[in-house]
Amino acid sequence: MPQKLDNMRTQKNNFIKAIEFALSNQSGFVENKPSGKTNPYYIGFGNPESDIIMFGQEKAIASNNVEQIWLESNQNPNQWKRYLSGEIKEKHQRFFPQTKTHYQNPLRPYCYYPKGGTWKNYQNIISSVYPDLHREDHEATFLDQSFISEVNSAVAKIQLGKQVENERAEFLNKDFFKEFPVTILAIGNYLKPDQIENW
Repeated sequence: MPQKLDNMRTQKNNFIKAIEFALSNQSGFVENKPSGKTNPYYIGFGNPESDIIMFGQEKAIASNNVEQIWLESNQNPNQWKRYLSGEIKEKHQRFFPQTKTHYQNPLRPYCYYPKGGTWKNYQNIISSVYPDLHREDHEATFLDQSFISEVNSAVAKIQLGKQVENERAEFLNKDFFKEFPVTILAIGNYLKPDQIENW
């Protein structure tokens, strides 16, 4: 048990360092209002103290959906800072892209997922590891037992493929992203084997 506690403390400290690094380096990418620019220092969603991290290819957001890009990408490090400071308390707070009055919770940004798609696959993977994980129909409980991020910080409704910015690659080399006991690359052939090995 002491080893597990030490690992949890290290993981939390490295998570805090990742947030601090993101906040201190994102200024050239993040603007004061929604603009459609993406943030290579986007951290991710879910439980940062879990045993599993899953990487997708890129966010499946249309490039003209500036409000969703703003909330999911640009504001993500700020959301985690607010979450850790206790400003965001409700774990199941939902995300409403049509209004700025509802603040996104990075631990569980969406309570539910569409009937198909990536998040359904993530739910199936995590449910197979944690069969007792309670969920209602299409409830995204996989975020309670895993952390998710993306290889690419760009957004696209159709796969971009093999485009990893230097800033993103540097950020994903931070200790926080490498310390999970289990890493799942849900990326198909998005990256070549040598890119994965050098990551």
